[in-house]
Amino acid sequence: MSDTIVEKKGFGTRMKNGFSGILTGILFVLIGIGVLVWNEKSNVTNIHDVKELKSVYVDVESDKVAKDYDGSLIVTSGKLDFGDEELVDPAFNIRVKTPALVRKVEMYQWVEEKEESDDKTTYNYKKEWKSDLVDSTEFKDSNNHYNPDSMPYEGTSTSAAELKVGAYTLSSSFESLVSTNKKVSDLTNATIPEGYQVYNNYIVRGEDPEKPQVGDIRISFEYASYSDVTVMGKLHGDTIIEYVTKEKTRIKYFSEGTQDGATIIANMEKGNKAMKWIIRLVGTLIIIIGVKSLFGPLTALSSYVPILRNIVNGATGIISFFVGLAIALVTIAISWIVFRPILGICLLAGAIVLIILAKKFGTKKGQPVQTIPQPAMQPQQPVTTGSVPEPTTAPLSEDAKALVGDGLSYQNQDKDNTQQ
Repeated sequence: MSDTIVEKKGFGTRMKNGFSGILTGILFVLIGIGVLVWNEKSNVTNIHDVKELKSVYVDVESDKVAKDYDGSLIVTSGKLDFGDEELVDPAFNIRVKTPALVRKVEMYQWVEEKEESDDKTTYNYKKEWKSDLVDSTEFKDSNNHYNPDSMPYEGTSTSAAELKVGAYTLSSSFESLVSTNKKVSDLTNATIPEGYQVYNNYIVRGEDPEKPQVGDIRISFEYASYSDVTVMGKLHGDTIIEYVTKEKTRIKYFSEGTQDGATIIANMEKGNKAMKWIIRLVGTLIIIIGVKSLFGPLTALSSYVPILRNIVNGATGIISFFVGLAIALVTIAISWIVFRPILGICLLAGAIVLIILAKKFGTKKGQPVQTIPQPAMQPQQPVTTGSVPEPTTAPLSEDAKALVGDGLSYQNQDKDNTQQ
């Protein structure tokens, strides 16, 4: 039985996938644009929220209720109190004194991974422990890779009836923020169902826990173990509830350890900035993938010629990158103008000014330099030391010779008359 299946694509399948890629590409581009617009709007909201939190929060001690700050956003630290009652998992008789207890149920299952290329589709199968059921009926090869369709037990989560930090009671909305951080290691008093056994802090079902097979089960238990914690929220009487900002954002904070309000808000601001850029990159990548999908028919046609396929894939990849990046930048710019008009318009105006200046500079730099023509110089004959260069004369015409002859005769006659 093979765990890898390769399915070749015929011409019809390739062209069908290529043209369907156009619709997929348009959808991806629209989704990417939506993600970027939502991200920019969310970023503006986060900026306003952080600015508000910085201006209104108050650090208070937890040993007594700060009644003077009723209705205000407070930050306090202290020991987490969850009463003396133990939390119990009745199915397995697990008892722990903790604010939160979680039962985690996993099944060993087949997982399918699909890889697409121009001329084939590859299906890889591997086995993993999964908390959720994996529907094997959707597999390409479901006959040889079958998963059970149900689990014998479900995962559960139990929380303490009341949580307190010093003199303050936490509202029920904070229960979801109390995460488990330790695993129950002592299963001595646990109730072990028939067909199960204890193995490495798990209650397992299977013939050989060291060599699990598809359908085997393992169950573990985790709990929260805290000493000092820090919470932030709105003070309502002696209870800390969610704080709602002017942007309608619900703020509640719970963390292990001791922190002040300035540190919490600074970390929140850093997290918002990091998430902003991550989502920008994700949105841009979605758009680039969408643009690349628009070339599906061309890619499908070129897939039959290896050299041409590589050229087309490379060219469409480069085009998709720059076109997708341009769409993303325009989307972000327009979003800034919509959600932050003053800053967006200033940035747009600055960009226009830079373009104009660059154009003027390029024009001046590109103008030809005017020069005054200089008269041509006659080349000089080289002079050798110790000798006089002989003059060079051009041959005379017949008329010139006649004139010269007359002149010589005239000069000779004058000479004779003088002698007489």
